[in-house]
Amino acid sequence: MDAYIYKAALYCSDCAEVIRQGRDVHMWPRVMQEDSEYVPRGLYRNGGGEADTPQHCDACGRFLENPLTPDGTRYVIEKLVEHARDGNGDAKVLMEWAKFYNAAYYEPGEVGLVELRTEYALFFDGPSDSAEWWFKVAGELYSRGERLPENWKYEPGLHPVDPDDTYAPLIAAASTATLRAFAEELTAEAHEKDDPGAERLADGWHFGAAVNRFIE
Repeated sequence: MDAYIYKAALYCSDCAEVIRQGRDVHMWPRVMQEDSEYVPRGLYRNGGGEADTPQHCDACGRFLENPLTPDGTRYVIEKLVEHARDGNGDAKVLMEWAKFYNAAYYEPGEVGLVELRTEYALFFDGPSDSAEWWFKVAGELYSRGERLPENWKYEPGLHPVDPDDTYAPLIAAASTATLRAFAEELTAEAHEKDDPGAERLADGWHFGAAVNRFIE
């Protein structure tokens, strides 16, 4: 979507045109006509270009559909996780972001064991995947402030929920009871598939190891 810059803010084409209509720019000196402090300048394709957050028109709030930097992708995932977990944020805006950036949008409590099992089955590619998904569940439970079983030997880290994990909104949308049940299933599956780390998983993996992987 095309964007325009006016007074250091982004505007959609419609709002930029409204601003222009209130100014007789043809009577102004050229330096003023070409200065975005006086009149909207553009157009800039792709919502003004790559940015660390989704961009919106400063006047009407219209989503400008700009590409994201890696930090921007993390930002969107984090906001979708927060909404899936406890309903934070503007649902309409988040749905727009999710659709445009091909991300997943969920309402709190929307995801049950069936959905978790389905996504896990599509993801599964080897025995170690049971442990990887166990870490996802453990991180989400910790982020909620849930008391975890002592045998999990859980240690908090800087990023309990991986900010690059596209499955994070899915897991955040499951209830605490559902996540605990799913963690038990993953532990059992690790044993069935002869995961080399199954014994550690059953005893409670040292969570700091998982966090270190996320922030390296």
